[in-house]
Amino acid sequence: MRTTLLLVYCCVSLFYFPRVYTASVISEVRLTGGNGPWEGTVEVYVDGSWGSICDRDFDLSDARVICRMLGYKREIQIWTGAAWGQGTGKSLFTSLSCSGNERSIGSCGYYTSNCYHSQDVGISCVRTNRPETTEGIRLIGGTGPYEGTIEININGVWGTICDKQFDINDAMVICRMAGYTRAIQAFSYAYFGHGNGTSMLTNLHCSGSEDHLDSCGSDGWYASSCNHDHDAGVACLSNDRKNITQGVKLVGGNGPYEGTVELNVNGQWGTICGKTDFDINDADVICRMAGYHRALQFYTFAHFGKGNGSIVLSNPQCSGKEDIIDDCGSNGWYYSGTCTHYYDAGVVCQRNFTGKFTTEDASGVAPPYDT
Repeated sequence: MRTTLLLVYCCVSLFYFPRVYTASVISEVRLTGGNGPWEGTVEVYVDGSWGSICDRDFDLSDARVICRMLGYKREIQIWTGAAWGQGTGKSLFTSLSCSGNERSIGSCGYYTSNCYHSQDVGISCVRTNRPETTEGIRLIGGTGPYEGTIEININGVWGTICDKQFDINDAMVICRMAGYTRAIQAFSYAYFGHGNGTSMLTNLHCSGSEDHLDSCGSDGWYASSCNHDHDAGVACLSNDRKNITQGVKLVGGNGPYEGTVELNVNGQWGTICGKTDFDINDADVICRMAGYHRALQFYTFAHFGKGNGSIVLSNPQCSGKEDIIDDCGSNGWYYSGTCTHYYDAGVVCQRNFTGKFTTEDASGVAPPYDT
């Protein structure tokens, strides 16, 4: 029994009390295999030879210290799995534990590595001779280039925006940068799917009038602790459209004057959530858009059957005087909350057809609303 305990103590001691490399012993650090000296596989010079660092438990605080050792402002991104190629020599450290304030990784905690070079970690640093500005923007994962998860290019590296405090004012600036006139809706929780790279920006504070993100307040570039489950997204008004809704039709009824309401938003058909607040005033506006004088009745709970597409509008709040539902308040375009097609709104319009409501599109042509 005593022999067993001694063996266990010996093994635990070997694992938890590795050789310590001090800051003076770690004389150099370099990044190899990248597009420049600011990025690549991390290698450190110890006892006369170069070695690598294992990606196990490696985080942004560790990367920040290495970038500082190299003379760069700070880290942009971590690369695992020898993304920039395998390093040379031995894998020296694993579970590096820096606070981010150290001047050298020799002042950080770590264990002696038993990793393979296939686990070599790499990093990208912010280049000191370049300002931290947004050099590009794109929207991915949507049904067209006007919507999707937001990706921004900072100093040549693509990343995402955290949805924390992200709202329609921020979305307005994003859409303007992407070449569109305005935003329809801001999205959270990776609505259009996960983006690429790292989360670069959080707590964005735009008034909505700015032409560029760099003019908005935030917690700072690279300060985000979000993961990609919180990637922000936007839907912008397509440039070939003047209004958000380009069509309305009533489906499932006994004629074109009644049925489940379907709206065409940015070229995609979808329904209205009638779970709460949908009333005769909202129905009046829908009927007017469809070319009828007024509404006789409104329905919720998919009275005429479930509609098609996604839920494109939730709980409109019309006074009944509006000519188009774009002018009504609502919980937001595309926003459905806990809604499903079970709550699709429907209307019955007065049959005296007055002619379809028309609105000028961006080209000046007046297209009819669909029925």
